[in-house]
Amino acid sequence: MGTALAIIFLTTWINQAFFYYGYYEGQKVHVLLWVIKPNTPILGELTQGGVALTLEGSIRGLIIGTKIITLFCLGMAFIENTSVRETIGAFSKYSPKLATMVAITIRYFPLIEEDMKEAYYGLITRGYDPKFRNFLRTLKILMTTLIIVWLKRSKSIAIAAEFRGLFEKKETR
Repeated sequence: MGTALAIIFLTTWINQAFFYYGYYEGQKVHVLLWVIKPNTPILGELTQGGVALTLEGSIRGLIIGTKIITLFCLGMAFIENTSVRETIGAFSKYSPKLATMVAITIRYFPLIEEDMKEAYYGLITRGYDPKFRNFLRTLKILMTTLIIVWLKRSKSIAIAAEFRGLFEKKETR
């Protein structure tokens, strides 16, 4: 899980550093590195002013990345320390449907990490070598596998919910 959080943090930081909105709105920013200068033929016009690594974008990326990691950690702490029964009790005051959806999310969110590990170790067991140079191919194979597993699980959850009558419409007279 730590690797995934590091990747999320780094990509957020890099995206903000290179594509800081203030630069494109014409705000005064400190350019640290030009990737595409504004006067580059064709690309300068397509990018509407070039692409630059800015100090302000880097700072904003660090802030946003830290917020994402903090919210993720708080969510995981909530999931680890709160039972499904307590969650349903708290959210059913507002809406029974909301309570059901949140309870399902809390119940199955930890399984996502297990599914990811199983898919990854399955690739290694079959002799696939997940090196960094094969990153996109590895990601494609893993995501395809995970989407299939998650769709099967969601189908079984939907069937169980339907049999229990959780989401059927009540007739009003």
